[in-house]
Amino acid sequence: RVRLKDDNIHAELTATARAGLHRYHFPRDASGHLLLDLFHAMQDNPATPSRVSEAHLRIVDAQTVVGGRRVYQWGQRPLHPLRHAPVAPVRQCAAVQRRRAAG
Repeated sequence: RVRLKDDNIHAELTATARAGLHRYHFPRDASGHLLLDLFHAMQDNPATPSRVSEAHLRIVDAQTVVGGRRVYQWGQRPLHPLRHAPVAPVRQCAAVQRRRAAG
């Protein structure tokens, strides 16, 4: 458990070999925002761009966001699913795609 000092957000993170769980506690007097970046990936060489071949998100209802991504780096390119179940309802969602030029 850690506290993100700049915004006074408490974050709890845990993981197993196949799954990760994040829980964030936002201050009561502030609105919470969460960015799901499906194109960021761990690289052996930081100069190598991530190789995401597929990524998707879908809002099922105000309490559930599902999605996943497929990355070229590992094995047979398995789909890495995600499920987001916020305590507070999702009020707004925006999709943004930005790619930076290499170099």
